[in-house]
Amino acid sequence: MELRDKTPVPEGYMRDGRGRLVPNPMVKPIDKLRDEVVNGIFSRCVEMNEALETFKRVVLNEILTFCELSAEQYGASIGGVKGNIQLTSFDGSIKIQVAVNESIDFGEQIIAAKALIDDCLADWTANGPDEVKVLVQDAFDSKDGRLSSKKIMGLRKFNFDDPRWKQAMEAISDAVIVVGSKNYLRVYNRNEDNGKMEALAMDGGNL
Repeated sequence: MELRDKTPVPEGYMRDGRGRLVPNPMVKPIDKLRDEVVNGIFSRCVEMNEALETFKRVVLNEILTFCELSAEQYGASIGGVKGNIQLTSFDGSIKIQVAVNESIDFGEQIIAAKALIDDCLADWTANGPDEVKVLVQDAFDSKDGRLSSKKIMGLRKFNFDDPRWKQAMEAISDAVIVVGSKNYLRVYNRNEDNGKMEALAMDGGNL
């Protein structure tokens, strides 16, 4: 994606989509008005986005403080949010969730896992589970040089007796490298009409 030119525009000019400086008298009034509307909306959107991010950080810190206070009752120190958290109001009508989503990559052990799995598939060719063959081939089909962590981790749900398969699953577990994590805040409120918990849109909702 091409970055927007941030260099100042000289007074009396406007920059067009090709980066050229166009004298104001040469720009149609409707184009000037459109530019003003678009830039005004964009500036307000940026402000609201920054305010929402600040709000989320404040709320997450508030939740963490509460969790630490709750843990103190048992003499425990949690030292930060490491997993998913759910808080519910006393009447059960409001539910707040903090979902922790970790981004993972794989170390060199994944090569050994793939080799072991290939050995299994080679021996299972005659009467092996076709579903697993397809899933394995799809899981290790890298796009842009990156493996799908979700698909590879999903292979661990298959519990085959073959020692090579078990060793491959162990190699996958050892290969996991956590490269980052992000917390997501979700708020739910009970709909009094149907009794269902409905998510409160944190992005402003639909127009």
